Parts: sequence; structure tokens; C-alpha cells
Amino acid sequence: MAQISPFKGILYNQEKIQDLSLVVTPPYDVISEIQQERYYQKHPYNCIRLILGKDLPEDNEKNNKYTRAADYFHQWLYAEILKQDLTETIYPLIQRFSFHNKNITRAGFITLMRLEEFGNSVFPHEKTLSKPKQDRLNLMLATKANFCQVFGLYSDEKGILDEYLKVKEEPIVEIMDENEVSHQLVRLKDKTKIEEIKAIMQSKPIFIADGHHRYETALNAQKILGYNFIMIYLTKMEDEGLTILPTHRLVKINTHPSFSPFFEVEKVNTCNELLEKMEMMKESHYVFGMYAEGKNYLLILKDNEIMDKLIGDEKPEEYKKLDVSILQTVVINHILKITDIEAHIGYTHNEKEAILLVDEGKYNLAFFLNPTRISQLKEMSLKHELMPQKSTYFYPKLLTGLVMNKFR
Repeated sequence: MAQISPFKGILYNQEKIQDLSLVVTPPYDVISEIQQERYYQKHPYNCIRLILGKDLPEDNEKNNKYTRAADYFHQWLYAEILKQDLTETIYPLIQRFSFHNKNITRAGFITLMRLEEFGNSVFPHEKTLSKPKQDRLNLMLATKANFCQVFGLYSDEKGILDEYLKVKEEPIVEIMDENEVSHQLVRLKDKTKIEEIKAIMQSKPIFIADGHHRYETALNAQKILGYNFIMIYLTKMEDEGLTILPTHRLVKINTHPSFSPFFEVEKVNTCNELLEKMEMMKESHYVFGMYAEGKNYLLILKDNEIMDKLIGDEKPEEYKKLDVSILQTVVINHILKITDIEAHIGYTHNEKEAILLVDEGKYNLAFFLNPTRISQLKEMSLKHELMPQKSTYFYPKLLTGLVMNKFR
């Protein structure tokens, strides 16, 4: 099961960077080109230069965004812009945010965890894409560091670990990010408590919530570098603050297919009205939203047994009941007949962004989903069955730049 370890984290030196909000970013995979440029302009030591460098025309094998990231990392360490802690530590992280007019707190901790192949003590829940894995591998091999945490879940119905996360010390980092999410990072240095946490975690499987590409990349890098750990944020799946948003689909396609053979199609006036209807009907029907040519449509699946007819016994019953699986199988594979997912499908959790991208002509269709439930994630993971890519969006995201890990 999970073998965790304290580590000497690398943090921004607050004697030199007093406003840490200027140098942290969201994870690399949710940063658009516009945001990337904004973070570049925000501060010369913003960690965007480490996690998502720019491609330049003159780049070659010896000089590129990955080698530049390694140079920045070493230069910032030498100049003490970044400083490594002197003692091995586990880092409790408390996030506070508002969602649907409700104040929510999510508690977890950042640690190292020994790498294990999937299926033994670590369970994924969704498929990955090849391009991001190659990109992250190039960065990891160049810098020999983790800048972003993988996001993992463990089960703790009795809340045994809750008391360990209530550290009395003042936060070493306290940031309000651009989405008005508060992040408080603390050092837990009590060796006795750390050993107790390690012992408790040894009995627990870990479910990857976010960062599948990073975890798979670390497994690949392990074979090359021989480094056996990854930096991970862990929180319990029973935490009331665990919030999952859907990841909506954007489609590039030149045809105008008919959805009526499989769905009841109802025109809806606004996107907000569409989302409200989807929420109301989610317990009784399989429903999706669609935006095309300036209009909103509610799609209600006519035949709840359609997945049996299309894929038979290829997948377990739990897979056939997932909204994201039905959309993938019935709409993307069967109706739209898309086989090259990376070339034709885009992703966003933001409905306004989806509509804007369709209106701008970058995509032809947008499909909206209700969120996957945490119970579904656990069921699928334990059955070793993967959901389609981008099935979940855990909110809020972890900030990159709070604490980093340099390979020994």
C-alpha cells in the first residue's frame, strides 16, 4: 500500500519574494497560451518558466524550453530565490473557497510517495494522452525535479488522520489566488506524528484524482533516473470539501449529424437554463447539453440500454452508466465517428469558454456534462477500468510553486 516519506521541500524565499501570489500558477495543463504569457509578464521569477516554458524558433536539442527550465531552476537555487528546507517535513495544506454560495474547506498534505505500478496500491481512473506524457518526461529528465504535485485520494471514513492535519504552527505560506481560493501551507516537523502518519497510510490504497500524466511520466522517468518517489498531495475521499466539476467536450467536425435517433432533442433558451435542467434530470435520465451555431440544446438519451447494444460485454456495468462514457461511446464514437481524439476533441470545465470557442469557429460543437461522482471514480478504479480522458475536474486545483521537490 502507500509508502509515504517526508522530504526537504524547496520553497520560494519570502525574504526575496514577499508576495508569493506573483510567482505561483495553476497546474500546467489548465494554463492557456494567453494565461502563459500573463504569468510570464507577472514576475521574472514566476514558476511558469519552470513548468511551461515558451517554444522559440531557434530551439534545438541542446537549447530548448526544457533546458531553459533546468537553468532557471539551478540559477534560482543558487541565488536563493528558491531555498530548500533543512529538515525532512510533511506539509499540511488547507484550502478554503466558496462554491455555489457555500464556504468550503479542504484539508490534505503534501509528501513524497514511493512509485508503484498501477493496480497494486495506486489506482488510476481515466485514460491519458501521449503528447502530455512526452512533454512532462522531457521536463522531468532535464530538471530532475517535481514542480507540481499529483493529486491523490485515500479513504478515511473515521477521520483518523484529521487530527494530524490540525497543525498549530503558523502557516509558512498563505496565498489568496486569482480564483479567490485561500491556500495555507504548514510544516509538520514532529517526527513521532510523521511516523504515525506513515504507519496509517501503509494500509491504504491511493486513487489518482488529478495528475495521471505526471504519475505515468514519473514511472517512465524512474526507469531512466532510478528515482523512486513522486511528490503528491493526499486528501481523504470523504472530505466534504472534495468538489468535482465536469470536463466539457469541444468538437471539431465538418459534418452535421443527426442526434434524434438516439436522443430527444429539446431547444433551450440559455446556457444557464440548460445546466439547470441537466442538474434536475440527472437522477432519472442520462442528459447532456449541446451548443451549436449559437443555440443551446438538451439531449435526453432515449434508450438506457444503448451501451449494451453498442459495446456489449466489453466494459463492466459501472462503465456503461457513466455520463462521460455514454457521451464518448454514443456521441463521439458512434454518431460523430471520431477516432483521432487528440486531433478533434478539446476540453474545458468552463461553459462560457466553451461557447466562446465555438462562436469563434475554433470548434463546431460543445457538449456539457454533469460531474462524475466520487463513488463512481472509486468503483471504476478498483475494477481496473479506465474512464475516457478528462472525466473529472477536481476543484480547486493545487497551486504550482507552493513547494517543489528536487530528486536526490
